Amino acid sequence: MPSISIVTICFNNLEDVKRTCESVDAQVHKPFEHWIINGSITTVAKWLINTPQPDYRKFINERDKGIADAFNKGIANCKGAVIHILNSGDLEPV
Repeated sequence: MPSISIVTICFNNLEDVKRTCESVDAQVHKPFEHWIINGSITTVAKWLINTPQPDYRKFINERDKGIADAFNKGIANCKGAVIHILNSGDLEPV
């Protein structure tokens, strides 16, 4: 199976990010990496920093220039063979 990178972007929507992360964590086949690109330095950033995260979860907490900029930041950091875009609030089928 190819290595899968997941990119999730968000802007100050903690509950949606948590739900998406729980969905990714529940998968039988874990991703190679799961990038959270957070465009606001508030509750989401605090949660990512202060809550234990799986080794595959990585994040960038900084302002961006909008949705496309955020996705491009995530994609630029991906090392997996396949990149999957998963917005905050979206769920993976188990």
